[in-house]
Amino acid sequence: MTRWRQRMGKEKIVALIQESLNVATRTGAAKPADFAKITVDTTVQPKAVAFLTDAKLLHRAREKLVRLANTYSVALRQLYERVG
Repeated sequence: MTRWRQRMGKEKIVALIQESLNVATRTGAAKPADFAKITVDTTVQPKAVAFLTDAKLLHRAREKLVRLANTYSVALRQLYERVG
């Protein structure tokens, strides 16, 4: 889809969408009031999301537990900092 959109260019894509909406209103498939609010689906947009792995989750949990233990003055025998 991206290559197809890039080959067509912005002007042709806009013209295609406008004509599609005109045909929908002329045939009665849509009313002009239907276009007052538009919902855009961005599920295919790139997002800056880090997918956690089990090792990352375990490391983060260990860090939080050590921090909590320090907050409540709980003596820990080993922190596993080098292992983490």
